[in-house]
Amino acid sequence: MLDDRLISLLDTITIINVGSRKVDDEDIFAKWGSQLGSKLKIIGFDADEDACEMANHMASSQPWHEEHIPLIVAEREKEATLYVTSNPCCTSLYRPNLDYLSQFPTFVNFFEVDYTLDVTTTTLDKWASSSGVSSCDFIQTDVQGADLDVLRGASNLLNSVLALKVEVLFAPLYLEQPLFDDVNSWLLERGFTFFDFDPIGYYRRVNIERPSRHQLLWGDAYYFKLPVGLERSQLVKLAVIADILQFHDFAAYCLEKIPNSTQPTTFKDFKP
Repeated sequence: MLDDRLISLLDTITIINVGSRKVDDEDIFAKWGSQLGSKLKIIGFDADEDACEMANHMASSQPWHEEHIPLIVAEREKEATLYVTSNPCCTSLYRPNLDYLSQFPTFVNFFEVDYTLDVTTTTLDKWASSSGVSSCDFIQTDVQGADLDVLRGASNLLNSVLALKVEVLFAPLYLEQPLFDDVNSWLLERGFTFFDFDPIGYYRRVNIERPSRHQLLWGDAYYFKLPVGLERSQLVKLAVIADILQFHDFAAYCLEKIPNSTQPTTFKDFKP
């Protein structure tokens, strides 16, 4: 749990969550809210207007500010096709690669296209400019292969971002989608450092007589700005974000870089 002294130094931590559908009533930022309370602001985007309405209803009783906006954000403003799949969580601006996915019988049906929609995309930078939002501390994306497109459309906003959680794909689950190498290279060029990822893999067969390793297909990758040249307020935010995401060693490292600190090694030792 974060030390109250550290939280007292915060103004607001702003999160942008692209692909903000809440699955099975899961509140993925409840941990953030339980520690930050009114100092947390979440802005979510999802293609599904009903999903946004449900998410806004769930957030209405929370002590933090949270809103979900039914916009499709991508690399630029354009007309596009949305491929709506049998499992809504697999819906994407990229067509599912069913030839490849057919290797994995346990979930290929999730990616079957029920229908398509003609949609108009916008960008995070365009939305931010029109909404008077000048900065953001943390971005999370989960948009089924279109994550790099979202980030490319947020080049200006990324200047203020301290950390990211990005869904990355290691296999061509969608046609012509960017892969992890593409996302990683692009973010490294913009001053972010890759830390770790939560991997997800699947088997091609379900009845194997001996233990078998599976193929890694996708995962959530974590990136941070390093605490070089950051202002005091940014260092505090970076430490808080790292600690909530359980990168406790990096959080302590960030605390050491805060001017006039007492070289703490844990939040408990931090003296503002």
